[in-house]
Amino acid sequence: LTNGVSVYAEVVAENEAGTGPASAPRPVAVPLGEPVVQIDSIVSSPNALSVVVDLVDDGGRPIDDYEYQLDGGNWISAAAGSSPFPIPGLTTGIEYSVRIRATGAGGTSAPSDAVLATPYGLPGAPTALVANSDAGSAVLTWTAPASDGGAAVTDYVVQYATNPGGPFTTFADGTSATTGATVTGLTNATTYYFRVAAQNAAGTGSNSPLASTTPLAAPDAPTITGITPGTGFLQVAYTAPASNGGSAITGYQYRLDGGVWKNTAGSSSPTTIAGLTNGTEYDVELRAVNAVGGGTPSSIETATPFGLPGAIAGFRATPGAGNVLLEWDAAAANGSPITSYNVIRWNAANEGSIVASYQPTATSHNVTGLGNGTYYFTVEATNSAGTGPRSTPRTTAVVGAVAPAAPTALTLTVDGDDADLTWTAGAQGSSAITDHLVQYSTDGSSWTTVASGSSATSASFELPSATTAYSLRVAAISAVGAGGFSSITPPIVTTGAAGGTTSSGTDLSGTVDANGGSASPSFEYADDAADLGTVTSMTIAGTPDPVTGSGATAVTASIADLTPGTEYSVRAVAEAGGATVYGNVVTFTTDASIVTNDVSPT
Repeated sequence: LTNGVSVYAEVVAENEAGTGPASAPRPVAVPLGEPVVQIDSIVSSPNALSVVVDLVDDGGRPIDDYEYQLDGGNWISAAAGSSPFPIPGLTTGIEYSVRIRATGAGGTSAPSDAVLATPYGLPGAPTALVANSDAGSAVLTWTAPASDGGAAVTDYVVQYATNPGGPFTTFADGTSATTGATVTGLTNATTYYFRVAAQNAAGTGSNSPLASTTPLAAPDAPTITGITPGTGFLQVAYTAPASNGGSAITGYQYRLDGGVWKNTAGSSSPTTIAGLTNGTEYDVELRAVNAVGGGTPSSIETATPFGLPGAIAGFRATPGAGNVLLEWDAAAANGSPITSYNVIRWNAANEGSIVASYQPTATSHNVTGLGNGTYYFTVEATNSAGTGPRSTPRTTAVVGAVAPAAPTALTLTVDGDDADLTWTAGAQGSSAITDHLVQYSTDGSSWTTVASGSSATSASFELPSATTAYSLRVAAISAVGAGGFSSITPPIVTTGAAGGTTSSGTDLSGTVDANGGSASPSFEYADDAADLGTVTSMTIAGTPDPVTGSGATAVTASIADLTPGTEYSVRAVAEAGGATVYGNVVTFTTDASIVTNDVSPT
């Protein structure tokens, strides 16, 4: 029979004559059986589980009740005959082994298979919330809750307020389980309070303890209002930034030519930038500094420090017929062009009073209308910084007396940029020679003094470059004044590389610029560089000879009879009218000789 389906019976009688009529149908029974159930699924919720039943067979009658068993314990009535049914009062995060059974008119079903399930709840509060300030924002970090409530944390709710009691605003940072966030859109210099809550499938948990911070920014750019140059320094005036970024400005920094930022000497305008080079143009920037750091740089302003002109060198007085010609070297401008010179005529060699003054812009002045007698002069230079040091001692000129004659027999030796000059003193004139003035020029009109203050007839000095065309001159000075100059013009020499070197010879090369004159080239060589310039060295003539005019002319020579496998030092040399100039030293090494033995059979 089928459980739950009513059964009807009819009764008939039988005898020898056959079967009689059936009785009317009568219900006699409804067959019943035990239900059969399994767990279809279990849905977790906070502190509870919801069981969905798979009713395989109800045993022929509706289910009266479901019962459940947890972890093999007692069977508990669900007080429900329908699916799903709840299992309340559970502990969040604890895993349970669940079995169910059904009861009905046909009896109690066999227990279902066990299914594991864990109820969950709200997550705990995040901990260790830290807020750090940034420009118009706050950077938050925290630690995840100790308990996630039995379900993974899927998001954090970040809120902020300007008062610890609220109201709080939720920051829209999307969905993320990351334990950090940057809250933007804040106002600098305003204190904010923050809290964080975790979310899982059960909802939003408790808030963390509050953390606070005050967003700050670096200052805006200051404005440079002016730069005043000085001797080796620039004085920079400025106005403070429009905004300090919410934090007090603690100082200022400057930067030159895009270099490294350095602290200014103070925190108020103007500030002085020292240790600079006069005459050098600098790009100047300023920035303000607060607790956050250096702010936006100012716009670049350009300025050049300068100072008083340098002292006058080579000041000399040449007496004439009723006049004194005064000449001097140009003073160092020290960063600002020389605007004039102040020539002073005095009535005594020391102290005394000013008789007259003159303000030429050139480096010479002719004082005329003078009678015979002794005159005393000084000179000083002026630029926009003021007037530089006055020449000392006073320069003397005697009108009506005879100045020294020009020196003679000038001999010059130049080795690299080192120069040695000798001469023979000319007639002294009316007074003994007390000084000789040695000068050089690269253009024949502007002269620079390299030696003075000695009556000796020689001078050693250094020229600025070994490859520049120079003229040199020397004059004698006495109490009467400066005599005439004698000059000498040296050639320019360079030594080239040796080529075609064999075991016993090589080809030498170089250039000679006769510097407008005529020069005779040669090459000096030795197997020891220390022997160059001594009688031990050897010399070979160069070609062409002579070299004339201006401009570099290639000169060559070939040498033989050298020692195999030996390093030699060589330099080009040029001689012109008492001047001997040595070029730079280069080296070459001869090839080693190869010795062979006759090993043919005998």
